[in-house]
Amino acid sequence: MAKVVPQEQQPDAQEENDLEILHPEQEVVIAGVKVVIREYGFVEGLKIRTKAKPFIHGLQEILSGGQPSLEEILDLLAEHLDLALELVADSADMPLDWVHSLSEHEGDVLLYTWWSVCGPFFVRSAQRRVVSSKLQDRFAKASQSAGEKSTPPSSEQATELTKSEATPSDK
Repeated sequence: MAKVVPQEQQPDAQEENDLEILHPEQEVVIAGVKVVIREYGFVEGLKIRTKAKPFIHGLQEILSGGQPSLEEILDLLAEHLDLALELVADSADMPLDWVHSLSEHEGDVLLYTWWSVCGPFFVRSAQRRVVSSKLQDRFAKASQSAGEKSTPPSSEQATELTKSEATPSDK
């Protein structure tokens, strides 16, 4: 006779994975300090969009040419160095002075970890701009190629309305 064997439950691993997808963060030890790099929350992300507009615009230009290389991303971050360091420090909840004190290797670990956690936020923002720009171009081309309308607009009324005498049914 068959016997029902209870299934081993592993909800903890699945729940951790779900949480990682919904709100990713990574823990790393840098310069002897345990640092948690977290993704930006909703409100923080809206504030960052304004502050990071030049960086997002640069990323948009890179993305419009296809998948960017790591070197292109690093060059863009270097162009916006002060902003990038501020964003990294905010995400790590660490003072900016601490970030400035890191060695090259420690800084690379911090920067790469930050990009793996927060990079998708910036890529999504830039991709929305790429898509929006392409749609605007498409609509502009469609309206230009539409040509003349098939029916011209109606002319104004050529006769004046006059009040007629009452009809026999009104009496």
